[in-house]
Amino acid sequence: FSRFTQIFHYTVSSESPFFWEDDCLLVYVRSGKGRILVNQTAYHLEPGYFGILHSYHVFRLESSPRTPLDLQLLAYPYPEMVLMDFTPPSSAADFRISVTGSVFVPLSTAQQRTVETLLNAFQEELDSPDNITPLLRNCLFLQMRDLHHRKQKESAAPISPLCNDIFFYIAAHSFENLTIRRVADEFSLSTAAVNQELRLICGGNFSTVLNHARLSNAYSMMLRSNISVSALAKQAGFPSESSFYRIFHEAYRMTPQQYRTQLLRYLGGSSRSADE
Repeated sequence: FSRFTQIFHYTVSSESPFFWEDDCLLVYVRSGKGRILVNQTAYHLEPGYFGILHSYHVFRLESSPRTPLDLQLLAYPYPEMVLMDFTPPSSAADFRISVTGSVFVPLSTAQQRTVETLLNAFQEELDSPDNITPLLRNCLFLQMRDLHHRKQKESAAPISPLCNDIFFYIAAHSFENLTIRRVADEFSLSTAAVNQELRLICGGNFSTVLNHARLSNAYSMMLRSNISVSALAKQAGFPSESSFYRIFHEAYRMTPQQYRTQLLRYLGGSSRSADE
């Protein structure tokens, strides 16, 4: 939880490992050149480029040999974004919101100054002894997100590789009783070819991607304290409460109730769970 609402500097001098991210991640390129692969879709990076990755994505960073990437990163917990103004994705269109334009956009000099000013103000708020509420941080983050959204609408969406389409199809239908055969039929592939495409994105197979999509569904509803864990499991698409507990514990090394309690405590929440 310590990574949330903190600004980090991250330097990439070659190639990073894959990161499977369930939260909202803001990325600002301070210097260097390279690219980022988001669900195997490649985006060019250079100074002044700005991107926001929404929930449920796998990415990897690659820098040019002579120009390491120097990045500023800000991670926002997706459940808090859901409470602010997002709703949990429930369709392919919802899941594809972050790829309707280029995820990473070049900023003008004036826009770069705006983002840098907002990031500095965000850091000052974090450092302030009066930092007892996320309200100002949320306002600053939303200003950056709105700037990105305006620039994104001006850009062209990149060509989506097949593996990306399969990945989002599984995400969009993860609330259902989805099988690999259904996915294979949808894309006129064999089940082996489906797994091969998915390995390009995350190194995992259909079951890995489906389980993670369902965990992401549950995670997006984690701050809705009136939902019991059994209802959470069902709404997220898990076939049973026991399978939800098992898969959740394997991923987070704690029970869903423990995770919800810690998340509420970190974010300053005080609502009670429906399981209590």
